[in-house]
Amino acid sequence: MIDKDHDIPRSTRERLKENIGFLLHRPSLMWRERLDRALAPLGLTVMHYGVLRLLELNLVEYQQQIGLRLDLDPSRVVELMNTLEERALIQRLRNEQDKRKYSLSLTPKGRKTLSRAKTIANKEQTDFLSVLSENEQKSLFQSLWKLASE
Repeated sequence: MIDKDHDIPRSTRERLKENIGFLLHRPSLMWRERLDRALAPLGLTVMHYGVLRLLELNLVEYQQQIGLRLDLDPSRVVELMNTLEERALIQRLRNEQDKRKYSLSLTPKGRKTLSRAKTIANKEQTDFLSVLSENEQKSLFQSLWKLASE
């Protein structure tokens, strides 16, 4: 669990306010931990949720693309796919032209589970960002998108 760093000296906290690595990494860890806890009753982790969202948005077609999109080792991708397939949330079909490739799709159960997960994630996002005003949230999204789009 992420501590709030109340024991960090004030001078160090002041320097961290201008440290881009800390400012991007820390909230990311906090968000991931929060969302992992919230998704746990569905038997999902943030990584499972990410894979399901990629499939829903048609951002990947093959299993290998998951690793590229999420920057994951191929063995981790296989582990994630096995879990999702065992739970009947996705379907993997071997590509007839290239036997090394598996095409992926959401199952009806996967779509239903993802719908519930998105509701949870949206609520968690609203709660997580509630310390920011509406304008601050808009600015945060615009700034992060600008950085992510480089």
